[in-house]
Amino acid sequence: ITYFLDLPPIDSSLCKNRAETAQRFTKQFQSACLLYTDLDQHNSGQWTETPSGSVWRLGIRSGNAYSLYISMHYLLLPGVRMYVYGPGYRDLRGAFTSRNNNSSEILSITPVRGDRLIIELNLPPYQHSFGEIKVTKVYHDYLNIFEDPAVQGQKSVLNCDQDINCTNGRYWQTEKRSVCKIISGGGMGTGTLIGNTSGSRTPYVLSAYHLISSSEIAA
Repeated sequence: ITYFLDLPPIDSSLCKNRAETAQRFTKQFQSACLLYTDLDQHNSGQWTETPSGSVWRLGIRSGNAYSLYISMHYLLLPGVRMYVYGPGYRDLRGAFTSRNNNSSEILSITPVRGDRLIIELNLPPYQHSFGEIKVTKVYHDYLNIFEDPAVQGQKSVLNCDQDINCTNGRYWQTEKRSVCKIISGGGMGTGTLIGNTSGSRTPYVLSAYHLISSSEIAA
């Protein structure tokens, strides 16, 4: 792909100041700035016809980002596949299909390293409609949270934080495997996978209000 849509510049220092202010009132660790977008096949990207079907690609660039992740309105028809990746197919996510459809019609993609990512739709031969996708949010990582060891060491920013692999965590080495990372609204936190007494294997996640404060964020 040769074309990338450049998003408006991000002021990383302003993002950090806002994050530090917000962190005084919540325990959420902020690492990314939010950019609202309205990108779909009608106003962005390129279509290509191939012997194997039609391909639509949209390249998004946010200068100086350490990583990017997106949230979109999502409803795919059967037979259509979507991928998200960085240049050179780095950090390939997908394939996402109609099996990823849900009642909220929202899909969020885990971060892709670097300041560029590509969204790719694959349609089978003779299929001309795919459903609906619209990129509504792009998150710009300004802290290099997934790569920089110095930043990794700053994640425990509160006196009440306890590292599960330190002395106090020695009795919790089995339970720690139920903990998951949650990325929400440009911030990071944790949740705990829990079961129930019926043994239904329903994958419940227990988290906190400061991380997931509405049904929209949960979706």
